[in-house]
Parts: sequence; C-alpha cells; structure tokens
Amino acid sequence: MNPFVSFVIWISLFSSFHSFHASRMQCNVSLNESCPASLYYVPNTMRSLDETASLFNVDNDAVKRTIDGFLVMINCSCLAEHRFFTWHMDYKVQKGDTWNSISSKFGFYVVAMSQKVLIPSVIVTLDVLCGCSNNADMVTYKVQNGDTVFTICSRFKANETKTVLLNGLDNPDSIHERDILFIPTPGERSNFCDCD
Repeated sequence: MNPFVSFVIWISLFSSFHSFHASRMQCNVSLNESCPASLYYVPNTMRSLDETASLFNVDNDAVKRTIDGFLVMINCSCLAEHRFFTWHMDYKVQKGDTWNSISSKFGFYVVAMSQKVLIPSVIVTLDVLCGCSNNADMVTYKVQNGDTVFTICSRFKANETKTVLLNGLDNPDSIHERDILFIPTPGERSNFCDCD
C-alpha cells in the first residue's frame, strides 16, 4: 500500500476516536452551592450584544464584549438532583432542533439530554456547563483551533498549574478544538473583556 495512503488512513482513524473533552465540574462539599460564573461564548455567526443577551435570556448588563465573542455572566449552581455544576435556562424548541444543534447554538456548553424529546414550541430547561470555586471566578471556555493551555491561561491571567489540575488534564498538550475547560481566573473580568 502507498505510504501516503496508509498515513491518511491512520490519521482518519486516530481523529475519529477523539471525542472532545466536555468534562463536568463535579459538585463538591468544599465548593459553594452556587456562585457567579461566566461563559466565554464565541458565536458561529456574527451576533450583536443584544442578540447574545436575548439568546441566553439574560440582561444586556450580563454580557460583555471580548476580542472574539462575548463573556456571559451567569449564576452557576449544583442542584440536588445533579452531581455537577450547571446553569439552568429555559429554551423554546425550534422546528428542526436536535440536541447537537442546540448545543452548537450555545457554544457547545449545553448538556444533551437524549431522554428528553424535543417538540417544537415546547419550552425545555437546558443544563449549561459551568463551574464554581471558593477562591477564583470561573470561566467556562471552549477550546479554539490553535489554543494551548498556556495561551488560554495567558488570555485570562490564570494559573496554568491550577487550570490543568482543575480540569484533570493528564497531558496539558493534549487539548483539542471544542474541548470544554474551566478556567480559574483572578477575578477581574475587565482583564479579558472589552468592558465599557
């Protein structure tokens, strides 16, 4: 077999086995029951601040512009029936919606609940991944093409070691596009947003 064809097949097989890392931050008695947190949202298409606030059902004041998207401030919590931190928001199902299309619309932060049937015009409660910490503001971040743990932590002025430990990364060099990471930031959101 041609070595080039073998290489292409090997790469295809390797990439098909990689599913993106969408870890959930487990509830822990040492953490707050709820906390203010943020989603770093980069839309698939151009959106205004007003459109982003409307999409996430939050006030315009809860959305800040960033270099390439928006920072959406939310209240993250750990409800009794959950084992991980989420933010809960109501969403009116649109014709043609699937769990994947809904998750894509919200930056892949939505937890798919395949046991729930999606019926157009019915309002469902979405579980949106987020995290809480006693000693840092937490940002939920979707890895972009070309990101490394170092560049992500530099963007948020976050500690690289804490970020690696918090996300249970065995190898910080093995993050992939669309992985979801929790970034413990020093607390000044104005450090990484284009705040007015």
